Amino acid sequence: MKILIAIVACMLLCSIWACNKEDEGTQYDDHGVDIAPAINFQIDENPLNGALIGRIPEVLGSNNSQFSLQNSDPFGALELDATTGELFVRDSTFFNFELNPSIITTSIASAGNTSVQRPVHISVRDIYEEFSYIGDINIRWQDDLDEFVAGNHWAVSGTLRLEANGVLDLSGLETLERVGSLVLNGSFTGTEGLRNIRRIENTLHIANNNAWTDLSPLNLNVDYLGGNLRITRINNITTLAGLGLNFDELLGGLYLTENESLTRLDGLGFHSIHGSLVINSNPALESLLGLEATFIGENLAGSGNSELLNFTGSNIQHIGGEIRFFRNTALTSLDGLSVTSLHNIELSHNFSLTDISALEQLESVEKDIIIINSYYLTDYCALSNCIQSGGLGGDFQIKGNWYNPTLQQMLDGECSI
Repeated sequence: MKILIAIVACMLLCSIWACNKEDEGTQYDDHGVDIAPAINFQIDENPLNGALIGRIPEVLGSNNSQFSLQNSDPFGALELDATTGELFVRDSTFFNFELNPSIITTSIASAGNTSVQRPVHISVRDIYEEFSYIGDINIRWQDDLDEFVAGNHWAVSGTLRLEANGVLDLSGLETLERVGSLVLNGSFTGTEGLRNIRRIENTLHIANNNAWTDLSPLNLNVDYLGGNLRITRINNITTLAGLGLNFDELLGGLYLTENESLTRLDGLGFHSIHGSLVINSNPALESLLGLEATFIGENLAGSGNSELLNFTGSNIQHIGGEIRFFRNTALTSLDGLSVTSLHNIELSHNFSLTDISALEQLESVEKDIIIINSYYLTDYCALSNCIQSGGLGGDFQIKGNWYNPTLQQMLDGECSI
């Protein structure tokens, strides 16, 4: 009997001790709501809106608790189902590790007269992202730029277009390392904020700048350009020096358009251009002096270059596409070319053209030879080897020139007068 009494007494003491320990661990807020231990969740950054983060526990012993949130930071990031306790992503833009490595809130679960409050901590996991901004962005005003800069972006998948008229300070863009394409439109005085962009996946286009006398204010330091380089209406530059491209192989084309003072092509440093070289309406350009490229993967084309005399200063040995020049009224010769094959030749309305001897190494033309309205042209003997050896795959169209031989006359050796 004594043993039984001792056992019962021991059990009572243990029960009292356990209750006291539970009382010591329970916390209450100023309103008497139980404060339970914190809840910790994790989620990868950039989730979809509506993605499930986790579930808030029921009040102990209840299966019909009601749930709410308070003091969420940042506000608007979270959404809670009041009947299930399921916690969802409301606005995924807040779930960016670089901006918000963690998101906090407080959950309250209520059942009857009992409420349990829990701190909730959501860790946003950093994951590798190829681009921090998906799509194109057109920044026309400083407010647009400041809003973009607030996103702490390092890479834009599409085109970043900057308009000089409303943008004064580009320094906030120094976090950018990569863009899909870059367009600079207008008279920027300097672009120091772009100096950390090392990779442009597609096009670099610089346009409509009357402030620069050379391209050094660009402050570019680009190691890779995957597409075209376009320079349009940069009206006071005389050469292309200072561009800031750290490679000698242009994977796309080079397009030079309406640059009023451009006289030389110095400063590029390209040994090969895999796309086209297109030169349109550069009224001061007299030759291709300074062009180092010997390889052009696609076309060599130009129009409206009123002072262009010839292609001297270059040594173009390969053109993968066609030669297409029209309305270059001062063009007298094709000197500077040294090619053996072409896809097509079209020379039209080059009124001063008298000499095509630079084509004498030509062995094949896949399609047509078209020479129209070169009023003083009398000698086509540079084409004789190609034509007489069967290297012409298409039509021979010669008209509106001083001498206009037919294909048969060329085959018969009547190539000049």
